[in-house]
Amino acid sequence: MSNDTSSSIASLETPLTRTIKLIIFSVPLGPSLLCSLYIFICVIHERQLRRRANHVMIAIILIDFLNLMSDLIPISLSYFYTGHVRSLSICLYWVTGNYTLQGISSWLMAWASIDRYLLIFFHRLRDTFLRHDVPILGLCAFVVGWYITVTFTHSCRENWFDGTQFLCGGPCFASSTVILTVDWILIVLLPTLVIVAFNILLLGRVIFQKCRRRPGFEGRSFTWRKNRKLLIQLLAIIIVYFITQLPLAIFSIVRLFGPADFLLDISLIWLFYTPYLIYIIIPFAYIATTKECRKQICGWQRRVAIAPTGPTYRLKTLTKSMATNNPDYR
Repeated sequence: MSNDTSSSIASLETPLTRTIKLIIFSVPLGPSLLCSLYIFICVIHERQLRRRANHVMIAIILIDFLNLMSDLIPISLSYFYTGHVRSLSICLYWVTGNYTLQGISSWLMAWASIDRYLLIFFHRLRDTFLRHDVPILGLCAFVVGWYITVTFTHSCRENWFDGTQFLCGGPCFASSTVILTVDWILIVLLPTLVIVAFNILLLGRVIFQKCRRRPGFEGRSFTWRKNRKLLIQLLAIIIVYFITQLPLAIFSIVRLFGPADFLLDISLIWLFYTPYLIYIIIPFAYIATTKECRKQICGWQRRVAIAPTGPTYRLKTLTKSMATNNPDYR
């Protein structure tokens, strides 16, 4: 990392900004982790959630959960609290893991947009391992392979990592402008374009089909009503992604083709941390748009509400038993 960049970040990052981020991420973190665990329980108990069509959403939640457990909780929150990492020896793990899991999450979002489009408008396609699971595994392997390659082919210069900076100042391959640009195109730009394109196409076709509906339309192959849950679920998660990631993508494009210092302070202090918000919010969005998970919650609430417990119930039971055995009992 260059000395100019390090000094600029150091002058912008303050204990106050770190404390604000610590509070923003810590407060909803616990409920988010509980929601993720609850989703995994629902997947185990609800056969409908284990359908191949739902595998990509479960993969997104699992990757985001891993990111919170391996990055935010053990390293990032500590950095926000103290202003430095515990040891420079974890820097390579921190930055590589962060970039890899974030890249996988972005590409899985992109595949979810494509997959939902195919499910709604090409519903006759068979639900097979090749159709649903191979793309998920392939995207994960692609991102992991990319970062293994660029990490081991670009060794860090002496004193590259800075323990007082977020992600220790960035990956070692950032010293190469070409590799850094290719990484941004492959991991940030392309999945964002895929997400935008397929969701606009999806919404456009839904609106168009509804507007041109005629008698006999119900008998046609267009069955988006049967898949509206898939549409709502996808849009809820994509909206979360756009709210947090779109400003960063726009900023990166402007910096690439315009002034290099465009909104530099906002990006360095706030925008680079928005992926954590995605990982935290998505479990809430998934539960809110998934009937099977809401059904489990309502079922547990009803069972708790009618559960016969306490001395009052025992007294009623005893009285009923005595009245049954002794008709003269009053």
